[in-house]
Amino acid sequence: MKTMRQLNFIDYLGFERMVNIQNPPDYITDLQRDTVNFVKEKNFGIDGIYFCDDFPAVFTKQVNCFDNSTLKEIAETHQNIWNFKKVFFLYVYNDVEIRIYNCSEKPFIITKKTNYGNELDKLELSSAKISDRQNLEYINRIFSSIAIDTGIIWNLEEAHELRKKINLKHRVNEYLVESLIRLTHDLQNDGLNIELIHKNILRSLFLLYLEDRGATDEAFYNKIMEGSKSYFDILDDVDATYALFKKLKMNFNGNVFTFDDNEVKFECKDLKKIKKCFISGYENTEQLEIFENWRLFNFEIIPIELLSEIYENFLLKIDPKKKKLSGTFFTPPSLVELMLNERLPVNNQETDYEVKVLDPACGSGIFLVESYKRLIKRYEYKHKKKLTDYNKLQQLLLDNIYGIEYDSLSIKVAAFSLYLALLENVEPKTLWQDRNLPYLINNPEDESIKKQGGNLYKRDTIEKNNEIESIVFDLVIGNPPFGTKDILPTIREYCNKEGFAKEKALPFLHKAVKFSPKGKVALIFNTKTLTNTGSTYANFRKWLFDECYVEKVYNFSILRKAPKNFGEQLFRSATVPISIVFFQKEKPENPDDRIIYYAPKTYIKNHILEGIVIDSSDVKYLPREECQKPNTKIWKIAMWGNLQDIKLIKELS
Repeated sequence: MKTMRQLNFIDYLGFERMVNIQNPPDYITDLQRDTVNFVKEKNFGIDGIYFCDDFPAVFTKQVNCFDNSTLKEIAETHQNIWNFKKVFFLYVYNDVEIRIYNCSEKPFIITKKTNYGNELDKLELSSAKISDRQNLEYINRIFSSIAIDTGIIWNLEEAHELRKKINLKHRVNEYLVESLIRLTHDLQNDGLNIELIHKNILRSLFLLYLEDRGATDEAFYNKIMEGSKSYFDILDDVDATYALFKKLKMNFNGNVFTFDDNEVKFECKDLKKIKKCFISGYENTEQLEIFENWRLFNFEIIPIELLSEIYENFLLKIDPKKKKLSGTFFTPPSLVELMLNERLPVNNQETDYEVKVLDPACGSGIFLVESYKRLIKRYEYKHKKKLTDYNKLQQLLLDNIYGIEYDSLSIKVAAFSLYLALLENVEPKTLWQDRNLPYLINNPEDESIKKQGGNLYKRDTIEKNNEIESIVFDLVIGNPPFGTKDILPTIREYCNKEGFAKEKALPFLHKAVKFSPKGKVALIFNTKTLTNTGSTYANFRKWLFDECYVEKVYNFSILRKAPKNFGEQLFRSATVPISIVFFQKEKPENPDDRIIYYAPKTYIKNHILEGIVIDSSDVKYLPREECQKPNTKIWKIAMWGNLQDIKLIKELS
């Protein structure tokens, strides 16, 4: 038995399954390996990762001592993890001491006078030395592998004060959105037009993604303005800034960077506000001598899928009426991942990369980006090599990724997100500078587009669209709009014709099998579609369960009721109970007489992971025959109980 002086902190806390990123074991899953490769490639400065299921939960870093040089390294590592967003805790340890840092908290600004010790103390959640048995026991209760696996930290009374420090509002996505909102209000106070502000903020956001991911370089910026090395250098000069915008309009075919020669230009002071926002957020740094080249936000690490979240939440807070009318809410990356794990899994057994994917309400493109990235992975598994060829990556995109969206701004973000996903794999990443990127957007109303694309359609999905409906899709996946108010005439007419309730999502589900008559469908919808006893909802259920083959249903209604400190990051913008249905038009060769039903209630664990964890007790197998009955109560009963409860309630009835 080890004495306290021989204690290994990782073993003591039960992290034997910690994955060494320099030498990961063969048995880890493909998703875990993707995380390991990413943090290794981006040089996070960590040694190990502890996973809960496929989700990273803890990062570890071993050090020799905690001197000033090491503290500076820890600060840089913390900043990388904060930008990554997916992990709350960093454990840093040596032979005699362990310190646990809060990675949900915003990194401190590094200046020439920064005291790293004092600043890191503010980010520290707990620490202990080998000689301090009481603190060691506390850390073992709160931060051990068992505590992480069960999410017990969110339920222990003694961790109450600690939980207050873990604030979701300080995570990178929330902080960036809040910074952009404050910047917008500041520029509005200068008398600038809101649409022009949005345009320049989005241009800056896109350019920084390109720059940080190596798609722009010093040579590129030097052609715009001699001596400039980065976008921030360009922002110091008004003429150079707009020369850059004009060039990008040409490279991106007007798909994203629209530019009008008569556009009102920002003044130098306004461009400086944009620059400051993307360097240090909304903190007051006017009097600080920020360390050279220091920046809070690192778009090399901030996941591409967060671009959709940042954009949509930014618009939601700036113009909540618009989003309310549209009936849309942002789909969290973890929900997208869950749906694609079911319908487009990535592993070395799944190598079919010629899969036509349609999102019938694609918004800013999060489902499409993730689908494209998975098809690239499948191609690589099939050919056993990295896919870096520009022409093959472009063709994979053009042949397989499709979206329909009513909002013209959202579809531009979708196009840019897909461009980023393409350029992420191209070698060299600057290759796009010498050619025009593929035409993606099809919007006849937009005169800035030189040539109409055939992938992202600015349309009303429910209208007759021959050019889209002539394509046979293998997978229809997405998050249609919700609600029963402010319904478009096409949706109203469609529901009347089919005898469905006038609910925005229902025509999208019904029309999905027209888009994919022999393929598969995975769509989010309002849970009341399963439980409402009205005849028009019963009509829809009759079609769904009698005329189609439903394989699985996920019901997340209970998580919507979670307290603010629990599960908020998953459904913070949802105002209605949501479910996901996985179905297809044709019955399989060996149909199951049961439907798999997931009704997760264990939201505590989901709070500390950037993913959705389903407990085995939350899985039910419902008789298909019962689900097909128009007035069945099985969906409500099975949400809380089991088949015995269903039988009991039937007998009581």
